[in-house]
Amino acid sequence: GAKTLNKAGLWANYAMDRRENTLLEDWYRFPSGADRRYGKRMGVNLDGYLQARPEFVVDGEHMGFRFDGKTQYGELCPRAADLGAITVDLAVKPEGSGAQTIFDFGSDSDNCFVLKTTQNGTPELLAKAGGKTVVSLTGSKPLTKDKWATLRIEIDGANTALWRDGNKVAEKASTFRPRDAFGDGGDNRNFVATSRDASGRFKGVIDRVVIYHTVHEDFSKLPAPTRD
Repeated sequence: GAKTLNKAGLWANYAMDRRENTLLEDWYRFPSGADRRYGKRMGVNLDGYLQARPEFVVDGEHMGFRFDGKTQYGELCPRAADLGAITVDLAVKPEGSGAQTIFDFGSDSDNCFVLKTTQNGTPELLAKAGGKTVVSLTGSKPLTKDKWATLRIEIDGANTALWRDGNKVAEKASTFRPRDAFGDGGDNRNFVATSRDASGRFKGVIDRVVIYHTVHEDFSKLPAPTRD
């Protein structure tokens, strides 16, 4: 059904633009259901949920959820990142310090890819497959507390890249694909603002988590994500 999907490769748009703080709503709906009949008017989507009701905030041009770094986090649909290639675009405003997890996608601690900050607040992407670290990328400088930053990761089985505010800050040739983090029969879970073992929870505001099932040569030329 790929021909009926979004032309820009959009897979899920967790826009975080509604005050609903239990449902983590995917604002992009596929054109039809898997059987070509069910849900044809609205289409299926990849909704997730929010734990412990994080606060919805409006901060200038940004709308999102404030996570307390203690009990609050989000969880995307289990299918959200089980892909052959992926681009994940998000905006964050850290309000805490130290090592914090922004997202943790995969099936367990040995098979996952994780975007976090180091102890001094620098963005870092780690990917593990079969218990082995296959990708480790670290940005050039820490995120600024109480300031917005856009982050993007790109993985396509040939290269893995980490972007910040539209600039590529780290890249590595790698055969790792997102699919490698989702073992058959595993407990596939995609966490936001927490790691799967509940350590290093993120304290701050996250504006969006937008996922594409491809990597683009020039991301800046993409249209705004569809909002159904």
